[in-house]
Amino acid sequence: MHPKEIENVKVRTRKHPNKLVDSKVLDLINRVVCGYAKAHAPNSITETAYIRQAAQVCYDEATRKEKPGSAWKENIKSKISKLVFLKIYARKLSNKIMREFNLNLRSVTDLSEALVKKNEYLKVCENKIRCMKIGSHSEKRIRVKSEHVVSRDEIVSFWSTIWNKNVDTVTYDNYLIFFVSDNHPTMFLLLDEFVNIINWLPNLKAAGINGIFNFFRKKLTILHEYLYDIVKAYI
Repeated sequence: MHPKEIENVKVRTRKHPNKLVDSKVLDLINRVVCGYAKAHAPNSITETAYIRQAAQVCYDEATRKEKPGSAWKENIKSKISKLVFLKIYARKLSNKIMREFNLNLRSVTDLSEALVKKNEYLKVCENKIRCMKIGSHSEKRIRVKSEHVVSRDEIVSFWSTIWNKNVDTVTYDNYLIFFVSDNHPTMFLLLDEFVNIINWLPNLKAAGINGIFNFFRKKLTILHEYLYDIVKAYI
C-alpha cells in the first residue's frame, strides 16, 4: 500500500474478539507491515497510526464473512404449510374422537357431550399422576432422612473453624512511592518495559479517536520498536 493510500484510510472496522482471531492472517499482515516499515520507516506517532489503520482495515476485509440474505419468504411459506397441516390433522382427530362416542361432528349437542366425556377422562388421568407424585415424594423424603444423618461432632468441628480470623501479615510495600530527588538523572523505559506496557493495554470495546483498537496496537508487534524510538526521542 502506498504511503498516500495509508494516509487516506478512515474506515471504521468492527471489534475482533481475541478468542476468534485468525492468527494466520494476522501473521501475514505483520510480515507485510514489517516490509513496509523497513522501506518507509515511520518518523512520528501519526505515521505509525496510519500504518495501524491500514493493517486493521486489511485484516477486517480478509476475515469478514458475507452474511446470507434473509429467508423471510421461505420462512412464511413454511409456517403456512405447518398451519395447513395442523388444520387437517385437527379435523381428522376430531372425527376420530366423535366416532369413539358414536356422535355427530356437525351436531352442537354431540360436540358438547364429547367435550364433557373427554374432560372427565382428563380429570381421571390428572388424579392418577397426582397420586404417583405424592407417593414418589414421600419415598424420597424417607430415603433422604435415612441417608443424610450428620453426627454432632462433625457439625461442631465444621462450625468451629468458620469464624477463624486470617492472621496473615499484610504489607503495603508494593504501593509505596520512593522519593526521587530533583537532580536525579531521568531514565526512559527499556524496550522490554515499553512493550510490556503496550501488551497490558485493556481490550476496550470501543476504538480510539483514530479508529484503532488496542487489540491491533498489541498485535502489530513489528511497530513496537519504531514507536519506542519515536517516543524516546520526544523525551
